[in-house]
Amino acid sequence: MWLDACLPFWKLRLIRNQRLARQSLLCRNRQRFAQLVAYVARRSPYYARIIRERGIVPERARPEDFPILTKSDLIEHFDEIVTEPNLTRERIERFLATSRDPRDLLDGRYVVVHSSGTSGQLTLCAYTLREWTQGWISLFRVLPFLGPLPRRTAFVGATNGHFASVSLVSTAHWLTIRHFHRTHLFDINRPWQEIIDGLNEYRPHNLSCYGSILGMLAIEQERNNLRIRPRHILCGGDPLLAHDRERAERVFRAPVSDVYATTETMVLGLSEPRRKGLLLLEDDLCIEVEQDRLLVTSLRHHLMPLIRYALSDSVILAPQEEPRQYRGFRRIERLAGRREDNLDLVNERGVQDFIHPLLLVEFYVPGIDRFQVRRTSLTSLVFRVKPRGNLTPAELNRLLRDVRQRWREILAQKHMQNVRYDVELTDELPVDARTGKFRLVVGSTAKAA
Repeated sequence: MWLDACLPFWKLRLIRNQRLARQSLLCRNRQRFAQLVAYVARRSPYYARIIRERGIVPERARPEDFPILTKSDLIEHFDEIVTEPNLTRERIERFLATSRDPRDLLDGRYVVVHSSGTSGQLTLCAYTLREWTQGWISLFRVLPFLGPLPRRTAFVGATNGHFASVSLVSTAHWLTIRHFHRTHLFDINRPWQEIIDGLNEYRPHNLSCYGSILGMLAIEQERNNLRIRPRHILCGGDPLLAHDRERAERVFRAPVSDVYATTETMVLGLSEPRRKGLLLLEDDLCIEVEQDRLLVTSLRHHLMPLIRYALSDSVILAPQEEPRQYRGFRRIERLAGRREDNLDLVNERGVQDFIHPLLLVEFYVPGIDRFQVRRTSLTSLVFRVKPRGNLTPAELNRLLRDVRQRWREILAQKHMQNVRYDVELTDELPVDARTGKFRLVVGSTAKAA
C-alpha cells in the first residue's frame, strides 16, 4: 500500500524538523499556512466567506487574520467548513449510527471519529487516510520505528466505536505492518478483573491506555494481580498524574510517554521518557498560547481545515532551551486539563466497579447536543440529555430509544444490569456551583461502605 511506502520518508521529515531552529520552523510554517489559506479559499465555503469579508490575501495571511473557531462554530458550520461537499454531518451521523468498528472507513476513504470531550458537547471529525496517518506518525518520536517492531500491543480504553484513541491504535489495520504487529483491544467497559486476566494472558510488548487507567494498572502490578512486562507505555486521553507516572515506571520498569491529543487536532504534544513536561509538536501545527486556552491551526488537515481552533486547556510554558534536538519546539511545563471522576457503581454480584469517564466522553447517539450523567446512588443514575433544537417528536422518541439501548449495552457489558437508570430531556445542563465549570459526571465521588 502507498501509505507504507510513505512512512520512512515521513519519519525522516520528523527528524529534520526537530533539528530546525525556532525561526526556521516558524518561517516554514508561514509558507505552509499560506498554501492552506489558498486551498480553503477555493474549497471551503465557510473560509472563503471569511477571506472575502476580511480582505485576506493568502500569500500574506497569518492565523491572526482569522476569527477564533469554537467547538460550537465547528458543530454549526461543519458542512461549510469541510472541503468535500458530499461529506456532510448528516452522512457522518448515519455512518456512526450503524458502524461501531473503528477500522471501518466512510466511503472506504475517510476516517471518522467523534467525541464530546468533558464539555458533553458532541463533535464530529473527518480525515483522509493520509491526514490520519500523518497525524499519529509523531508518536514514532518516542516509540520504535526502524528495526524489528514489537509484535504485541495492548490498548485499554473505550473500544466499541469510532473514538480517537482506539482509532489511533487501529491505524496499523490499514498498513502492511498489521501482518506482524498485532494489537489487542481491551474494552474498559468490561469487568475490571476480566481486563487484568486478559492482559496477563496476552503479555503485551507495548501498553497503551488512558492516564488514569495506568495508575490503576500499576497498583494491580504492585499487588501481583497483574503480571506483565511491557517495553514501552503510551498514555493519553486524560491527564497523567506525576505520581501515577512514577509508580508505573517503577513497577513496570519501562519508560512512559504521555500524549497530549484531541479528537479535532490529533497529536499536539508528547513527553519524552523520564523527562518532565510536554513538547509542543509545532512542525505541523501553529499554536497560540493564551492564558486559559490554546488556539490551534492544523497545517496538515485539508479535508476538515481548522484555523485558530480553541481548546479550553490552560498550559504553562517552560523556559526556552537550546537543546541539540527539538530546537524549535516549545515545551509545556504543566497542562491543567480536567480529569473526570469514575462513575463508581455496585454490580449485580455486589462488587464495586466503575464506568470510566472517557467511555462517557465517547458516548454517541445522533440528535444529542449535550449530556450529563448524575449518579443518585451506587445502583442508580440519571442521564440528562439536551437534544438538538430542530428534532421532530418522532426523532425525539428515536433519540430516547437509542439512548436507552446504549445504556443497556454499557451496563450489560459491565455486569451492572442491576443498576437503574433514567433518561431525562432538558433544555439546560447545570454547571458546578463552586467552580462555575461544567462537569460531565456529577454525584460520583461517594464510595461504597
